[in-house]
Amino acid sequence: MPERLTTGDASLADDVKHLADAILAGAEFFVTRDSNLIAACETWIEAEFGTEVLRPVDLIQRLMPPAPPFRFRSEQLEAVGLQWEKVASLSSRLEEAFVERTSSEKGKAFRRRLQAILAKPSEFGLQVLVDERSRLWALLATEQRGATLLVPILRVGSGSLGETIAFQLVRHLRWRALEQGADSISITDQALSPALRSALHADGFTGQVPRVKLSWLASPDAAARAITATEVSEYERINWPQVLIARDIPVHIVPIQPKYARELIGYNDTLFNTREKRALGFARQVVYFAAPKGVQEVPSRVLWYVSWDPKGHKASAVRAVVAHSRVVEATTLPVETAIEQYRAIGTLRTREIEAHSKNGKVAVWRVEDTQLLERPIDRATLDRILRKHDVTTSKITARRATPGVFDDIMRMQPRWAER
Repeated sequence: MPERLTTGDASLADDVKHLADAILAGAEFFVTRDSNLIAACETWIEAEFGTEVLRPVDLIQRLMPPAPPFRFRSEQLEAVGLQWEKVASLSSRLEEAFVERTSSEKGKAFRRRLQAILAKPSEFGLQVLVDERSRLWALLATEQRGATLLVPILRVGSGSLGETIAFQLVRHLRWRALEQGADSISITDQALSPALRSALHADGFTGQVPRVKLSWLASPDAAARAITATEVSEYERINWPQVLIARDIPVHIVPIQPKYARELIGYNDTLFNTREKRALGFARQVVYFAAPKGVQEVPSRVLWYVSWDPKGHKASAVRAVVAHSRVVEATTLPVETAIEQYRAIGTLRTREIEAHSKNGKVAVWRVEDTQLLERPIDRATLDRILRKHDVTTSKITARRATPGVFDDIMRMQPRWAER
């Protein structure tokens, strides 16, 4: 334990005996409200002994993680034309849109915080997320201190779009931090809205001051505790963008035309670079509609094989695996029910969903955390991998592959190759 804590808190000498009992008993969690004890154990006990010291509320969140906000609507992110703009001066609109009234925050205090941030432009970046009608939807200030990305301001607008943006913004923060070389994020804004707190907890942030560790690749110790498909799915969700391989998880290869790939998974090739970079990255959840065929296991993985547009020129063909996703829900429903329940997080129009149906029913796959491959796998390379694992090379319809196919593709990605 850190000497600065043990010398200042004599009770830790007794607490360590309880910790020893917990370790010897094989306990996964040691639950306490003692902030000093939690701080004293933070950097070593889980790595060395597999026991985590945490507060009661954090234990509940760990064992029963909140589901992602039900009212997440990916089509809203596309419809309003979001973009980030730098904030150079204060305005009454900012205060009106983002003062956090649920925590009784005062406008005067909020203005002082923003003024302090704007007074140090070399240290902080303050941005506002606006739509094409100049409405304000999010306010974000960040500062990188060492390997930690500090977030002193994190606000979203009210209403259902605000909840959707909150869910998406948290993942955007992860990407920004990793791109800047940070290995953790700490949310120091003390006036977080309920929507943001829910989104942060669902994304793996813990503590009264929400914090999360980051890494492109999973540590061997952490990965060793996620074995079953459900454990792996949960691990990857709260540790994005980490991906675990060498796991017995069902894999499907799904062919998709370029025009649908651009809409569903955000894929752009050099011939169809028609979209600007999305302000909040890829939609975290989308729905894939397909003709009913067999039973789709959940959770499972999808490898997206972008094929060609039948009405396009042959030169427009892609013929490569370009991305992967996790399937977190799969069901077969009457077309009308599927449209009613899932159209809001899908990209197809009603007539296109109907075209995928069979006997009045359609298969619905809800997928999350789509990641584009750093190195797309062309058709010839994919065929070699499929033959190695005794999987048919046909790419006319979606088909089952083996976990080894997914593993080999991931090992060909630059970050994995560096291991």
